[in-house]
Amino acid sequence: MALRCEILVEGRIGSRLVDILDGFEVREVANGRSRLVGTLADRSALRGALGRLDDFGINMVSLTTSPDDDRTSPDVDDDR
Repeated sequence: MALRCEILVEGRIGSRLVDILDGFEVREVANGRSRLVGTLADRSALRGALGRLDDFGINMVSLTTSPDDDRTSPDVDDDR
């Protein structure tokens, strides 16, 4: 199941790292932090993204996830 993710991290995320964090939009917020927002395919993809942050020594402040209700399949029958 797809997950909508919001990750708050310490520091500013440079353009080279944005390319590595495929699928995330980066927003700078107050106090020298950055907010990463995106949709990932599943929990395994989330673990991979968190691992990449860890590989680069980026400290996570918070993580919020929710099911991505905006993704719909054209094969789904809405009359059920």
